[in-house]
Amino acid sequence: MIDLMQWVKRESIRGIEMPFTDGQFDFATDGAAMIRVPASGNYGTHKITKQANEWFSKEREYQTLSVKMPKKVACHDCEGKGKASRKECRECKGKGEVFLNNDFHEYDCQCQSCGGDGEIITPGGDDDCENCSGKGKYWPRYTRVEFLGLHIDANYLAKIIDLPNLVVSADTGEQYLYFKSGDAVGVIKGMRQ
Repeated sequence: MIDLMQWVKRESIRGIEMPFTDGQFDFATDGAAMIRVPASGNYGTHKITKQANEWFSKEREYQTLSVKMPKKVACHDCEGKGKASRKECRECKGKGEVFLNNDFHEYDCQCQSCGGDGEIITPGGDDDCENCSGKGKYWPRYTRVEFLGLHIDANYLAKIIDLPNLVVSADTGEQYLYFKSGDAVGVIKGMRQ
């Protein structure tokens, strides 16, 4: 069974921060990839776009995926340990902004310590590291894998590469990788070259 939560982000597009149902299917997206599975009845409803509907309804020629994945690097958040915890940023006290003033002006500025998140990630603790899913190694964001005339982020390929009976189809004009595994169908946006 596919975990749809790995296909959404906390700060996703247009408020779609959870999987959703449209008709007979559940969908999940983070803006760069979308997956569709048969409806489970576990999610709220939301209408998919006309373009997304076309992605999933068009007939395509699929082939098996054959790709060599790049080597992972040690995770910087957990220092390769696989465990990390989130703590409130001391500088901004969890607000993500700090107040600065000089003789002429007062400013609210993004906190440089936490990058505006309000939290600091520290190695260690009991929780699996979110960046590397507790593995201690990961592919840095935007690690490209080139195949079928596309450049695809390795982190997206990692989500599908071990799915049973996986087949893929590349649209090099639109720069989309389509995939199917059983009842699951999805699309991943290629990276700019």
